[in-house]
Amino acid sequence: PPVVTPLPQILLPAGGPEQALSLDLYVEDADTPDDEIDWTVIAEPGVAARIEARRLFVSIPAEQQGSREVTLSAEDPQGNRDEGTLIILIQQDDELPGFALEVKQNAVVGDLLDIIIQPSEELTGPPQVTINGVAVEVRDRGDGTYEASYAVPPVDMEQTVAVIVTGRDRAGNLGERSIDITAKRLSGSGGSVAVEDGQATVNVPSAVVGPGRLAVFYPLGKEDRPVGIGDDPGTLIFLAVNGENDLMSPVTLNLFAGAQVGDPDTGVEHWKPMTQLWEDVPTVVDEDTGWLSASVTEPGIYRIGQVEPGNRRPASQLNNYPNPFNLIEGDTSIEYEVTQSGGVVLEVYNLLGQRVRLLVDEGFQAAGLWTTTWDGRDDDGLILASGIYIYRLREPGAKRVRQMLLLK
Repeated sequence: PPVVTPLPQILLPAGGPEQALSLDLYVEDADTPDDEIDWTVIAEPGVAARIEARRLFVSIPAEQQGSREVTLSAEDPQGNRDEGTLIILIQQDDELPGFALEVKQNAVVGDLLDIIIQPSEELTGPPQVTINGVAVEVRDRGDGTYEASYAVPPVDMEQTVAVIVTGRDRAGNLGERSIDITAKRLSGSGGSVAVEDGQATVNVPSAVVGPGRLAVFYPLGKEDRPVGIGDDPGTLIFLAVNGENDLMSPVTLNLFAGAQVGDPDTGVEHWKPMTQLWEDVPTVVDEDTGWLSASVTEPGIYRIGQVEPGNRRPASQLNNYPNPFNLIEGDTSIEYEVTQSGGVVLEVYNLLGQRVRLLVDEGFQAAGLWTTTWDGRDDDGLILASGIYIYRLREPGAKRVRQMLLLK
């Protein structure tokens, strides 16, 4: 007759997936092949058990506790039978599910924000998402992630998009994640955008934007950190403008470092996903106010970190870098500080006093550090001769002038 050998004691999580056990390992019968043994199973309440192809599949529904028994019977063709008991210890899953969020501007509809949701574990169904207190549709993307969208109202002003995501895992635990995204529909003149706590701002010139396009700006939570970024990378800021991988012109990122600004290696760093390394960003340091400013040309993740001394320089109300600059090597970036919000004009003149290029002509720019570029061309797109050029900034109540050297 068949003999059921001692069955193991196994540990299964409540709400977890099915576990399989090969029954051929637990029967001895010298006269009967394994495939002629007929197995049956009787499980206590609180256990899901079935037999298929001489394997036992067993799982524990959510919210079960303690232990359960499963009785297995093996019978040969002559009607001889034996049975054994499998003891299941139920492992409690008290960890709440988390949600990593990624915000993108829709590639087709410019005023839509797409919010990608990555749960930390399998859920019983799609998560629930509310945006500014209103429940929105959630789409299953088929790869373990979900997506919700939000249409930013057509108002040229800074808006807070309050997102709350909730979902229940297979163990019945309810997780929640909330995030405040700062979005601004930028008019043709650009604008300034700040995160909710005011510790980071970005100044976007008109050259970067098209009417109705968006700037998106928000601090990353622990759940949102990319692989390889480290356990304690500090405060991370995500920046995107127009949903593009590259910006047409630099934007100025401002991060508040406080007393840390006085450290000789404090500066702005950019996370490079391809190399999984932090890269120094040339940083303007204002020790009087505690702010760091950097001219950036890529969207992505930024932080206050440690940079080489050569990538730090003191704040100036008007400056260009590099100077001199060579057209073969690229444009020169002109950083200028608007000390009082209002109309701003930045122009380039030759030594004869003739204006050759209008770089900035804004009816309103917020006070702060801004960046634009000059490619050595005049207003008609013609490359200018090598030599010294004057650039002049006019803002409410002030006018500043500097020189730069163009080489060819």
